[in-house]
Amino acid sequence: MNLSFENKVVLVTGAASGLGLATAKAFAESGASVVLADWNEKDAQSAAQELANKGHKTLAVRCDVSNDAQVEAMVKQTVATFGRLDAAYNNAGVQNVLAETADTAREDYDRVMGINLQGVWSCMKFELQQMRKQGSGTIVNCSSLGGLVPRAQLSNTLRGAFESMPYVRGSFGHRWPTRWSRPAKVKPSRRWKRASRWDGLVAPRRLLMLFCGFAVMPQAT
Repeated sequence: MNLSFENKVVLVTGAASGLGLATAKAFAESGASVVLADWNEKDAQSAAQELANKGHKTLAVRCDVSNDAQVEAMVKQTVATFGRLDAAYNNAGVQNVLAETADTAREDYDRVMGINLQGVWSCMKFELQQMRKQGSGTIVNCSSLGGLVPRAQLSNTLRGAFESMPYVRGSFGHRWPTRWSRPAKVKPSRRWKRASRWDGLVAPRRLLMLFCGFAVMPQAT
């Protein structure tokens, strides 16, 4: 299947490594202009430059998704550079310090919730503001099977963040799908992660297909 994203602008958070980087590469190779956002500015810049050297249109942005001001600036920089925002893959996430709940520090709890839960809400908020102006757009949020499969070492912090994501998505999705945007959530399995790590193709292509499936034409309101 030939998945073309020519003339589309895609924003990927957590794009400096892992599934985020593999997905950013897949979008670029499919013709999209790609914004690689990550708190690790050095690695994001390096990845963006590598793609640019191959002729792709890219932009690297430093962004801590737990910071509303930085998220808003990320979206504005995307639009200032490429003129619009057609798709967003909210992939940024962190692992909690491995400890039982009784031994978990409040600082670590706040860090995980700020990035994995509040960060998704913040990204959707500002992405949807731009997509509303355009009358079109697609958002996919990345979660984890850690939200469904209990593991003692993950503690309730990480699982709680992942389990809460449907409510974050639902607060937006209850209204927006009837208009023009369909937020969706993905829980990559170990198989997806292995695929993205070793061949950089299978999992990202599945995500691209998901974006195609959720893309809808603007409707009159």
